[in-house]
Amino acid sequence: MAQQHQSQVDRPEEDRPEASLWQDIRNYLEHKDDTDKPRPQPPVAICPICRIREFDILGIPRSSPDAMLAQGAVLVCGHMACSDCIGDWYSQCKTDRRPITCPMCRLNLKFDAPDCEHYSAPFFIPQAHEVSRHDFLQRMFPTISEGGTKPPRCNRCRSKNAEQVAAHLGGAIDQQRGEMVNSGQFTQPEVAFIHAANFRDLIIRYITHTSDSTWGAGQNV
Repeated sequence: MAQQHQSQVDRPEEDRPEASLWQDIRNYLEHKDDTDKPRPQPPVAICPICRIREFDILGIPRSSPDAMLAQGAVLVCGHMACSDCIGDWYSQCKTDRRPITCPMCRLNLKFDAPDCEHYSAPFFIPQAHEVSRHDFLQRMFPTISEGGTKPPRCNRCRSKNAEQVAAHLGGAIDQQRGEMVNSGQFTQPEVAFIHAANFRDLIIRYITHTSDSTWGAGQNV
């Protein structure tokens, strides 16, 4: 397995077909039913590490009825492999006591914030029988190669950090509510409270939205 990983990494990025494999799969799934322009060619959806297992994705044709199938796993950098190979790679990194990286481009998958010790988890593409292709494409944030970013913290640590921010802002909200009442802008304390509560709701919605990221799913290794 180590030799297989190494042979893929040593080649220049532009010479590696796996560098755009996920983009090719996404493009095919999004446009395979288009009628107003030429349809894209179906990608060769074979794991670039083991070169044996094919990704079991609804809408992607198999090379043969007897093809060995596996779940596809996409990393935040945009590279993908089968779930078995990704699991083997993570285990090897742990055994070697080195950072968890992408097995192809070597991007360090640990979140950058010093208060988060977790690693960005792969996005496991639902298998053909589990969900429609449009469902998971709509849930999935862009990878780095598609213009996306790796969040500084995992969702769990971001939520914890957001609670601290909300507690700090809560004091500011209470102060603003008092100022509105004292200024006479609102003659009834209930009206002032409603406006402050609306502001609080906006903060909560913002925190919830910013924590909801495909690549913010963290894991301990």
